[in-house]
Amino acid sequence: MKQIRPLSDEEKAGLQYSANNYVKWKDEYLSQDSQTQP
Repeated sequence: MKQIRPLSDEEKAGLQYSANNYVKWKDEYLSQDSQTQP
């Protein structure tokens, strides 16, 4: 993969924040799913 340009610290922080949110949403979804199944 070719790097087009380096990311700024702000962009890196934004990507980390976004990734953490996806993990949180995944955990919440799986938690809800396990509660609805017998």
